[in-house]
Amino acid sequence: MACFCCIFCAFHSNGPTNENVNYFFQNKSSCKSDIWSFGMTMWEILSLAKQKPFPDLTDRQVLENHSHFYSGYGRQTCPSQPGLSCPREIYDLMRECWNRDEASRPSFREIHMFLQRKNMGYNPEQEQARLQAANSVLV
Repeated sequence: MACFCCIFCAFHSNGPTNENVNYFFQNKSSCKSDIWSFGMTMWEILSLAKQKPFPDLTDRQVLENHSHFYSGYGRQTCPSQPGLSCPREIYDLMRECWNRDEASRPSFREIHMFLQRKNMGYNPEQEQARLQAANSVLV
């Protein structure tokens, strides 16, 4: 079974082609590919699903980027940080999830522990103040 994000890339905007779908469905699914998908899902949630992960790439370029990712050659493009609502530490976690080397990606246990620690000191009022301060800098 192909991961969600592979299917997303195949259906990027103009719908699938046989070549795209066949390419993605032949890839092996693993816990580490699920980690990659989790990073993309986090990105989509934190971007409020209002952005495309690769807005400057055509459908063919998205597929080529995905091919570079799996083959290990060329430059891999990752989605940019999804706005002010995404703290840098969370974006860094997403980037770790997208690491080309599967062995270097965090496990779900490590992700869970990171998010638990991140949540321990969460204070909604402080977060609101941080976002307001960031917005005032942009204005």
